[in-house]
Amino acid sequence: MPVVLLPRRCTKCGLEFGSFGKRVICEVCRHPARLNIPRDPEALTPREMSIAALVAEARDNRSVGKLLSLQETSVREYLSAIYKKLALPNRTALALWYWERFGLPTTTVISKE
Repeated sequence: MPVVLLPRRCTKCGLEFGSFGKRVICEVCRHPARLNIPRDPEALTPREMSIAALVAEARDNRSVGKLLSLQETSVREYLSAIYKKLALPNRTALALWYWERFGLPTTTVISKE
């Protein structure tokens, strides 16, 4: 019996694609990070770049928040925005993205003492 691709329409973007089964979401919508989406650092605000640099230093949300005088929940929201802008899945991918473009970060923290 020959294998037949069934014509489908993605429920997210409307793109037509072939599917072997019951899939209703195309590969582009399922795995946007696989696309060659330009991951331009210009898309990030200066605050988001600061957060990306601190994440690249392997800091957690709490320490990033303390260094930048932000609540931990605000850091989490900034990270979500960064992930969407750069089409990255998580903080590890963000750290790798930062290292590829700028090298290892060297953040100097000035204490208030």
